[in-house]
Amino acid sequence: MLDPSTPVQYVKGIGPRLAEVLGAKDIATVDDLLHYLPFRYEDRLNPRSVAELRAGEMATVIAEVRNSGLFRTRRMPIFQLTVGQGRTRLKCIWFNAAYLQGRFQPGQMLALYGKVEEDRDGQLQIMQPQFEILGEISEVETFATGSRIREIARLRRIYGRARWRKRKGVARVRLADGSVHLAELHWYEALGIGKRKMKIKRFLD
Repeated sequence: MLDPSTPVQYVKGIGPRLAEVLGAKDIATVDDLLHYLPFRYEDRLNPRSVAELRAGEMATVIAEVRNSGLFRTRRMPIFQLTVGQGRTRLKCIWFNAAYLQGRFQPGQMLALYGKVEEDRDGQLQIMQPQFEILGEISEVETFATGSRIREIARLRRIYGRARWRKRKGVARVRLADGSVHLAELHWYEALGIGKRKMKIKRFLD
């Protein structure tokens, strides 16, 4: 029978090779594994927009850093991060997270994963989300606009009438197993609304 101090490589289905990958994430024992909730691969490939989020669900969001700050209370320091997609915003909260101060810069793109909740004012937030800072997107180009976009009617209905563009670019992304890959990303974008429906189209390495 495994106890909390058992090396993770002895867990059925892991073995030495996967144990090395987990070790890079400081997961060395059964106890470490039990307290670690990784991004699932399918969640990474299907991020939600902030406007689509609903309280009570687990979700992945790719959004842009707007601002952040550390608030010290009598009990513990609380780190608050605000991310956004166009005009929509989402608050993220971490407790005892002074180590996050200075980690985020406005304009960075983040992948966040966690449980969506409502705060006292009825606004959506994610408490203690897991996150990855995504690489800068390069080689950005537009390959469809307006009526040439197959989903244009749906985009306008959900997000608003704007000058929509379908775009693509290249960035390095980190997957759930810890591996980093060069990927081609596709998304929809409109001035004043921001990026929507970003997804990995294919891997380039």
